[in-house]
Amino acid sequence: MLKICDGYYQDNLVNYECVRCSKSFIVGEELVKDCSTGSPTCPYCGCGSEYVVKRSYTEDEQLEGMGLGCVGIYLEKEEPASPFKVMEDVDGVWEV
Repeated sequence: MLKICDGYYQDNLVNYECVRCSKSFIVGEELVKDCSTGSPTCPYCGCGSEYVVKRSYTEDEQLEGMGLGCVGIYLEKEEPASPFKVMEDVDGVWEV
């Protein structure tokens, strides 16, 4: 996952192929993590993940040089919460 700016990322691409219908498709790596079976179902024939195999994928370093622009898969993701609390001066008393 390549950070574009605060909260926005370009997702690594994963190429899958369905062995039942022989069609391939590309999905974002982070989106696949939400699949309960670990891989998506085929969008063409609807076969389950047992027929879908990972063929290739990109790494962060590859995404930087590809320049996919609007063709890439992007996502919005919250930054991890900071372990530090922000204090402010309220009428001469510092509060969290």
